[in-house]
Amino acid sequence: MSDNFPILRSVMYVPGTDPQKILKALLSEADGVILDLEDSTAPNSKVAGRGHVVEAINRGNFGHHTIIVRCNALDTEWGAEDLRQAAGAGPHAILAPKVNTERDVRAYLAGMKAAPPHTELWVMAETVACFNGNLPRIAAIGSEPSSRLTTLVFGANDIRKEMRALDAPRREPLQYALAQTVIAARDNKLQALDGVFNKFVGKDKSEDENKAIAAEFEAECKQGHAFGFDGKTLIHPTQIHTANEIFRPSAHEVSRDQKIIDIFDLPGNIGKGVVAAPWGGMLEAPIHLAQAKRTVAINRRIQEIESLARSAH
Repeated sequence: MSDNFPILRSVMYVPGTDPQKILKALLSEADGVILDLEDSTAPNSKVAGRGHVVEAINRGNFGHHTIIVRCNALDTEWGAEDLRQAAGAGPHAILAPKVNTERDVRAYLAGMKAAPPHTELWVMAETVACFNGNLPRIAAIGSEPSSRLTTLVFGANDIRKEMRALDAPRREPLQYALAQTVIAARDNKLQALDGVFNKFVGKDKSEDENKAIAAEFEAECKQGHAFGFDGKTLIHPTQIHTANEIFRPSAHEVSRDQKIIDIFDLPGNIGKGVVAAPWGGMLEAPIHLAQAKRTVAINRRIQEIESLARSAH
């Protein structure tokens, strides 16, 4: 892994129409901020929102944050201009919603030709058409040489609506789609972000309500982590800390994986594909060593980001 890869434990949606919320998000501990021109922006505010988003990107001062613009879909009256202006502004990434097929992804990539080289394409996996056999071909675009596609974002609300599924505990109706998102991402070395949780704690709720919401959100983060997601998309600043803590390697994982690295670095083990673990069993370099190096690198990068954030404050 490179020394400067992104950490995306917590990626928060912020309405593009609200400059104050954008500013607050850029002062938050979220790893990423999605400046949203789609679902959280009313039709009569989309043009104004586009201006606020471009202005925020041009202003810079992102600190440790990854900045993403979610455009409206290309088949809407705003989509083409959203993409043109976002590409010209050059955020870290552009997020494409309502992607159904490989053709949709290539249309976004064609519209990003003027974007600077660092601007990636992220894709929402959120429609029944996407999950009905198209997602593997969509994700495979990320394996093409010099592809901008780097990330799949699970869209829980839209796929639930299209399936007519209930908002069930532990997201049972969505688990096939959750797994498919991670599988498609991993098969093409893409990042995968879990969908949003629609409730958040607040002063307008009772203490018991807030405790229940916090517990439910924590459980959903742990579920996403168990599925293999790299992080979670969020709708409110009160969700950031929990996501950051759950989607980071634990102290135990870091200690264990550093020991695995040290074992493979022993003079008698260098270059071996399989070695004995002192605690029993076998360790395979393509699996255990690779994962150990990833865990330790992620932990180091998180520490760097948190140090930068503390310095900024």
